[in-house]
Amino acid sequence: AREFALKQGEVGVYEKDKTKPVFVYDEDKHQLAANPMQFMCRIQTDDQAKMLQMTLDKQPTLSATCKLSVKSKGVPSIGSQCQVEVLKIDGDKVWLLDHESYMSFIFYYPQQ
Repeated sequence: AREFALKQGEVGVYEKDKTKPVFVYDEDKHQLAANPMQFMCRIQTDDQAKMLQMTLDKQPTLSATCKLSVKSKGVPSIGSQCQVEVLKIDGDKVWLLDHESYMSFIFYYPQQ
């Protein structure tokens, strides 16, 4: 699951062994927003028919375990909360893995 998660590149949600991501940011279709002070990022369509909001309970640091809260609309079912490990931080992206469900997340986290 770790290797699969680290191979992904776009902000969004991925499920191990699925050929298509659950929901990822596409700059032609979506808006991407973040509130780094509240450890929150959001992907949504212009008409807000599809939305994914992810919030961490604390600042992500490499190898830390965080609680991730997920809110979504018009997106395949994603659990509302899970424990995730911070696998990688690179630029304004943070790679997260839920070891129970094998769901992986790339979190948009622009640093000031």
